[in-house]
Amino acid sequence: MSILTSTAQMGAGRVDMRESEDVMEKKKDMALKKSCQDFEGVLTSIIIKQGMKSAQEASFSTDTDDERDNGSKQYIEMANEQIGYHIGRNGMLGLGENLYNSLKSRMQEIKK
Repeated sequence: MSILTSTAQMGAGRVDMRESEDVMEKKKDMALKKSCQDFEGVLTSIIIKQGMKSAQEASFSTDTDDERDNGSKQYIEMANEQIGYHIGRNGMLGLGENLYNSLKSRMQEIKK
């Protein structure tokens, strides 16, 4: 009976290993998706920052850089970063999702 018990335990161990491999694969997949969303957020923040910089340079405002205080500049930069982060986390542009799909398919090709 000990041989049967050992065989059953080994079989159960294999199932547990498969389940843990599936869990690890899901964790890797979630990490990849989050990284792609974060990348979209960073890229969007950079685009917004450059767009705002160009808009400020082209504005007909009489304010010069010396007349604006550092606090308002930092506030605007932080707001732009948060807007970019929000856009990226919610996949509004779809860049993160496209990157994720591309990387995931390439990872699957490599495993084969």
